[in-house]
Amino acid sequence: MGCEDADSLLDRLSASKLLEWLRFGEIEPYGGKIDQFQVAGLRAQVANYLSKKGDKPFESSDFIVGYRPKTQVKPMSVEELYKRFTRR
Repeated sequence: MGCEDADSLLDRLSASKLLEWLRFGEIEPYGGKIDQFQVAGLRAQVANYLSKKGDKPFESSDFIVGYRPKTQVKPMSVEELYKRFTRR
């Protein structure tokens, strides 16, 4: 990132830019948060490949410790999305 440590990054990063990155992370997770889902997907593929025919297939969530799927999420309208990301 072109910085020697986190403090120098925070000195150059404005609050609005930091907030923008946090909001982006809510929509499109990145970094360590998503890594566990990618690895879990690979584990599920290997487990399904090695399982016996007729066994219930594994899902990615079977390989994430403490993971509980969210309840059904209602899609947001354009207006709701706009309100969510423009409130101060």
